[in-house]
Amino acid sequence: MSNSRSIVRPLVFALCVGVTIAGLLNVYGDNQEIVSKAETAACGAEACAVTLTRLERSAISQSFTFQTRLTEKGSSASGSTVDVVCKREFWLVGAYNCTKQGAP
Repeated sequence: MSNSRSIVRPLVFALCVGVTIAGLLNVYGDNQEIVSKAETAACGAEACAVTLTRLERSAISQSFTFQTRLTEKGSSASGSTVDVVCKREFWLVGAYNCTKQGAP
């Protein structure tokens, strides 16, 4: 019985440390690549300017609010506020997938 405890405790400890490190990296790590993906999801067009107005980070996802503005020649500069949520494929690991919120 004590032999199984001596194996299980270190495994549970290692799992807890791994989950903690993954969560900390998701919240405090460099997220410039995710911001770029979110800008692309918010804009959807090449001739679009975006301004980041809100950023929220958690261990599981990142949420953004952008002010977008079309910059094509000959068109009026229409703008809107767009919310984008980026989540990992798997709970704490995997690639981020960004989706525009409120979009059909």
